[in-house]
Amino acid sequence: SSLSLSVPASPDHLWMLRSMVRTVVSRHPLSRDALDDLVLAVDEAAAILVSHARSASAVVCVVDSGPGSLRVYLTATTHAPVDALSSSFGWFVLAALVDNATLDQKPARPPAANELSVTISVEKAFPSGG
Repeated sequence: SSLSLSVPASPDHLWMLRSMVRTVVSRHPLSRDALDDLVLAVDEAAAILVSHARSASAVVCVVDSGPGSLRVYLTATTHAPVDALSSSFGWFVLAALVDNATLDQKPARPPAANELSVTISVEKAFPSGG
């Protein structure tokens, strides 16, 4: 099952994403530390996207619970590629907090001049046997 929320691409609205993720994730078999790690990773991913997002755009957050793990997708429209993300400190922190983190960049739909749809996904596995 999945749940999504779209908020303006502004630091002032990131609390809504954190709150939604915390609420959804708290219903799953994650420890308090794992829950906090996932919320922090989502916050970091959203902050990276907001810093690159086109003005007046949105950050869309989708929380998807599958067998064995939770995956959170955050997507925003940017005017330029998110460069050097894999070597930035923010990405390093984000990747250390979750079991899997990926970055996907593709032309925006509908196509617009230099616009990209950038998605950061993070995944946290449930404890085995739980």
